[in-house]
Amino acid sequence: MELFIPSLLILLLGAIVCFVFLPRMSPYTLGLLAIALFIVGVWQHYSMFPYEYMLPSLSETLKDYSGFIMMAAIILGIIVVLMVMFGGSPPSVSSIIPASIIPASITGSNSSKSILGGINNSMRRNNLASTSFKTV
Repeated sequence: MELFIPSLLILLLGAIVCFVFLPRMSPYTLGLLAIALFIVGVWQHYSMFPYEYMLPSLSETLKDYSGFIMMAAIILGIIVVLMVMFGGSPPSVSSIIPASIIPASITGSNSSKSILGGINNSMRRNNLASTSFKTV
């Protein structure tokens, strides 16, 4: 019971501050308050757990992050190779996709075939969204 009542009072005091005082403060005051509380939190964590902030040697750090360093080097290497291959500008879509794959309706011809493979407009289904349900 001696641990429940103080924590309940702190929770009630925090709710009063959140619902009464904080909405009336300016954004600058709230920002400075957030920065100040962040600094206090970092200082408190540093004073409680100082062994977490000891810096390891460079070789230990590289050994721990070697997988991430290698993946970053591979990704950057691929980007550099692509930039060298294409001269800094990406290739156009028409040079990558062959002309036989591009449908006729996209290229601009007025054929009656749709992209789905030869269904003309007279074979359309009923429009279920319309109110008349007539076949066109």
